[in-house]
Amino acid sequence: MLCNEIIPYFKGHVKEVREGEWMAQCPCHKDDHPSLSITEGKDRILLHCFARCKTDDIVEVLGLKMKDLFFDQKAEAARVTHKYDYCDEQGSLLYQVCRKEPKGFFQRRPDGQGGWINSIEGVRRVPYLLRALIEADPTQLVFIVEGEKDVDRIRAGGLFATTNSGGEGAWAYEFGEFLRNRYVVIVPDNDDAGRDWTTDVVRSLEGKANSVRIPELQGLPASGDVSDWLDMEGNTIERLKEIAQQTPAIESLETYGKETPPCLAFESNILNKLEGLLDDLGLAGERRNAKLLYLAVTSRLTDRPVSIWVSGPSSSGKSFLVETVLKAFPKSAFYTRSAMSEKALIYSEEPLSHRYLVFYELAGINSDFADYILRSLLSEGRIKFETTVKGGNGQFESRLIEKEGPTGLILTTTKQSIHTENATRMWRIEAQSSEEQTRAVLMMEARRCGGSGNLSMDCNAQNLDNQGLFGEALRHCGENYRENPGAYTVKEWIALQEWIETAETRVFIPYALWIATHIGNGETRLRRDFPAVLNLIKAHAILHQENRERDGDGCIIANPDDYRAVYDLVAEIVGNDNRNAVPEKVREMVLAVQRLEGEEPVLYKQLESELVLDKSNVSRHVQEAIELEFLKNEEKTTGKLARIRSIRELPDERILPSPNALDREWEVRLPLEMAATAQQLSYNSDGMEQMGVAVGVAVPV
Repeated sequence: MLCNEIIPYFKGHVKEVREGEWMAQCPCHKDDHPSLSITEGKDRILLHCFARCKTDDIVEVLGLKMKDLFFDQKAEAARVTHKYDYCDEQGSLLYQVCRKEPKGFFQRRPDGQGGWINSIEGVRRVPYLLRALIEADPTQLVFIVEGEKDVDRIRAGGLFATTNSGGEGAWAYEFGEFLRNRYVVIVPDNDDAGRDWTTDVVRSLEGKANSVRIPELQGLPASGDVSDWLDMEGNTIERLKEIAQQTPAIESLETYGKETPPCLAFESNILNKLEGLLDDLGLAGERRNAKLLYLAVTSRLTDRPVSIWVSGPSSSGKSFLVETVLKAFPKSAFYTRSAMSEKALIYSEEPLSHRYLVFYELAGINSDFADYILRSLLSEGRIKFETTVKGGNGQFESRLIEKEGPTGLILTTTKQSIHTENATRMWRIEAQSSEEQTRAVLMMEARRCGGSGNLSMDCNAQNLDNQGLFGEALRHCGENYRENPGAYTVKEWIALQEWIETAETRVFIPYALWIATHIGNGETRLRRDFPAVLNLIKAHAILHQENRERDGDGCIIANPDDYRAVYDLVAEIVGNDNRNAVPEKVREMVLAVQRLEGEEPVLYKQLESELVLDKSNVSRHVQEAIELEFLKNEEKTTGKLARIRSIRELPDERILPSPNALDREWEVRLPLEMAATAQQLSYNSDGMEQMGVAVGVAVPV
């Protein structure tokens, strides 16, 4: 028995995750997410349940025996009933698909010595009968079906057909090129997998095929294929052709299989609309942090999700900030933990690909090994862990466990620093802890309990403003007592995220090289920060794709609005990480010290009064300024009052180039012209590639 033969025993709950490896729902325990790995070893099928179900138990539930897992090469060869050759454009054999009885398939490639290797890993994939397809009359219909048997059945009736090897999910986008200027008819199997496969085929034909039709075969049973339909009384190849010709061609291949965008997708500034939801959910202030978190979680749909750690003193609202933002996302976008064992992620059944891990307290990950696992997720986009398991013969054998990403990470912590290797892979934001923010929180709590925009509230707000305590966060909170609720509900925000999961996620940034060539000098971690900036630009463009242009391949083209939105959120963070900018609270602290200092150093009490902060926040921000070498404590004796001096001036330069400069460039040159010109500018191409910028890429037209 080979892997392809054991797959049907799992009754369709199987997904091929990579060449030669499948994940299935384990039949021995309640398995909502596939946790059983199926791979081919040297002489047997390897089954491994990450919930630690025993292999012999799994085999028994499937109705098999342990000996069925071992290969019998002679028996396998004897049971092959059909061989389907896949050849290149010149007719040279690339690989074979072999059909066995009872129904089962495996794929093999020539070993160059007259034998076979039962794997096609690393072999170029092509459509079935490629050379015949190239030579076929371009005016005749080309039927695309799900299986070589169906292809041969249709060809025997005088029509032309092709398919792909590997079944559903294996149609390659590049196959569309072989069908350029052809009249295509797609006939899928009558099941969900067939409909998904159809969508893949249709998208590969966009802008290539002359027409695409998908006829409906009346009476076709569930999971039936075109051969089943032809076996039904009264159905013939001539009737199939007639139905295909009478079926209207799809008017828009671009929108086929895609859900209708929700109203929110048409908004010109979705992040600003987010503020209404945050008000409704009771989040006071924290607008910039909340928008950054929202955009970061949206970046899960890119190849490099942006990870964030949220710091702040106890009771500063770190967890509430994160919880509030996550309410705008479906549960499938993330999963949360407050603590975990060091190997929990390895054996967890939760999928990690294009999701966010959220840990509400970093102290719950109290292990160097757990730090290492998280670091692997951030840097490699997957977890690879080798362990030993007991094999079918009772002997222990090595087993490599892999959990696919990419995965984003959000941490909250009271600490001012985290593991250095993890910190360079994440951006830090700090929960607001000023007296102004505290008052805004109190007002929001009062609003929850029935507060309204009455006269007394207005008078109180005016008094606070007169005292100089009604800052931006508090003013925002007060003004929203008199405004209508947010224009969109939580369900509508979730619907937006569910829609973009099915919509286009490829983004072309025509000014990426312009940013790279105008960015300021920074430290080595800029090589990691710059791709994160680009991915946030992509995330913003994905959100606003209904208001963005597309290139010839359907990719979203980011415009300057996407850069400006990201710049406003992260310019300070990127500059701070690369020592060219300073966190706002640290900057305020340094400026206050410089204002107050004279012949005598400055005391904490003076800073508390100057900045209207409590002692804990003054201490926190002073320590940060000392670490950044802007301030120093002249008091060396422990237990005595700190005596603070400034030691150097604050820089006023930011790393990222101004969005205003980009606007000027954008007005002068067309976006694609600017991208082409940027490639010719003088810069170190090796350095650009290391920072994540593709050098010499083709410009879409």
